[in-house]
Amino acid sequence: MQDGGHYMAVAENEVGHDQTECNAVIKQVPNIDRTPMVNPNAFRYLEHLPTERTPRDRVDKLTPPKVIIPLTNVKLEEGQSVVLACKIDGNPKPKVIEHIY
Repeated sequence: MQDGGHYMAVAENEVGHDQTECNAVIKQVPNIDRTPMVNPNAFRYLEHLPTERTPRDRVDKLTPPKVIIPLTNVKLEEGQSVVLACKIDGNPKPKVIEHIY
């Protein structure tokens, strides 16, 4: 239930920024087992792996971040899984920061 709320992804690079947002509404289900299937810390570094920059990144035309596919609102029942995904483009590759309200 604590995962419900307003989600925002903000993309920034040296020439600009863009953002997308959505709401996740979760309907409580009585008598559900709330024990996590996977340790919540298991994926904490997954999206924060360092990326290698090639000199080509600096030669190409600089473009500000642009949301190509935005986040979408979701409604689900407690215990269901969901992946909130968006596609963002820009050069150099934008840094994406997630916010949950």
